[in-house]
Amino acid sequence: MKLHKFISSFFYLFISSFLIIYGCATPNIKMPKSLPTIIKEYKHIVVYGDSTSINTGIYVNKGNILSVLATGKIDLGGGWGSFGPSSSIFFSRFGQNYYSFLPYGYAPDAGMSFSTLISPYSGYLHFGIRDEYPQNNVGSFSLDIIVWETDDWVQIADFFENMKTKDPQNETITHALRDINYFRTDLPVQKEDF
Repeated sequence: MKLHKFISSFFYLFISSFLIIYGCATPNIKMPKSLPTIIKEYKHIVVYGDSTSINTGIYVNKGNILSVLATGKIDLGGGWGSFGPSSSIFFSRFGQNYYSFLPYGYAPDAGMSFSTLISPYSGYLHFGIRDEYPQNNVGSFSLDIIVWETDDWVQIADFFENMKTKDPQNETITHALRDINYFRTDLPVQKEDF
């Protein structure tokens, strides 16, 4: 009986440790079953520590507005330490054009970042880890990617406000909403305003 409890405890500890170290990433936000008309595309992906580049399958045109909500940590092998998605090890690529992904908002202690940006290039969206020896990295980043059908920043903010009302404890949504409300004043004026 004691051996059975020991084996069960060991197995539980092993599985738990595996999921923590290698990342058991769930979406950062719970999207409605039917996407609102202001969303062109939504996808959740996981970027593992040894990922040099992952094609998300999402094609964006130059000028599309997209939001990326990322959480997680990656421990670089060789004693370099752990990094969140707001660090310089995390990058994005639009088609063949590299774009250093430096999110507007981040909470480094919580291992999260969030950004709503205008696509600088057209092409398939890629994310990856910048490291010469990625094979010894552990951990992952969980990304929720939203490509917006609209360029109306008020509607985008309203969407996140609605998501926050439904899930008030979700810090990723809270920080993303704060980011949009803060930075939308610095972004392009709506076409209707001309």
